[in-house]
Amino acid sequence: MTLDGGNSFRNVDQLGSPLPSSVNIKKLCSAESAVLTPSGRLYVKAICDHTTRLWRSIPTRNEADSWNVVSFTYETDPSNGVYSAGHNLTLAGERVLIETNLATGSALLTTDDNGANWYPWWQGSPEDAGIVGLSFVDERTGWILEGNGSLLRTIDGGRRWNSLSRLPSELAGKFNALEFADSQTGFIVGVGGLLLVTTDGGLTWERKNPSTTVDLYKLAAADAKRVWAVGQNGTVLETSDGGAHWRRVELGVEKDIRFGLTAQPGLHWGDSYSTLK
Repeated sequence: MTLDGGNSFRNVDQLGSPLPSSVNIKKLCSAESAVLTPSGRLYVKAICDHTTRLWRSIPTRNEADSWNVVSFTYETDPSNGVYSAGHNLTLAGERVLIETNLATGSALLTTDDNGANWYPWWQGSPEDAGIVGLSFVDERTGWILEGNGSLLRTIDGGRRWNSLSRLPSELAGKFNALEFADSQTGFIVGVGGLLLVTTDGGLTWERKNPSTTVDLYKLAAADAKRVWAVGQNGTVLETSDGGAHWRRVELGVEKDIRFGLTAQPGLHWGDSYSTLK
């Protein structure tokens, strides 16, 4: 974690537990992602014994509030129609969205009762290439990156999506994450140090050289200038000029950093592959 915009990083243990004392963080198993809503409710997605689970709580506002736990198991014929919940958990304003797979193809699930129940907010088609990236900059504007390089955009909070652009076919299958800092500036990372930047809302993309060939898994943007990318072997890259130049941040971590990278003003998190196991 960093509290000073990336000038220094510390292990969460050095800061004290950010969760209520009654919560054992090891019970979360391998935490993949988390979002904190503007109202102060925390949503955490974790993997436990091949079961995807979503937790919710308000540890900073009301520690006595109960947790809602919803489990999505990896089944070939699930009773609730959800085959699996994906890696992309995000916010569209106050609304929480998570990417998933249904019998009808890719979909976004949401909740109206603080995580007790989830339902499809948007559903794709079986012909879709699958969602590898999902990013919103406000309650209405967001982007979906599909595995084949198709980029979709919404301006109504994710109810309807329209095709915006298509990345080069030779890059298909190499994308791992998408992050927009604002309505114009966005970033994509992937296999072999792949790093792309757009400054026109996703219409065109320029490939950048991050001076690494390791796989990059996740992105977080504090703003259009300050962005972090993480990947194999504890790799953490940082730019302060919108992606033109990147420097490596040494954390002394050797394990892959795959999930859970989040940026809020002055606060940034990254979860290594087995940190919480």
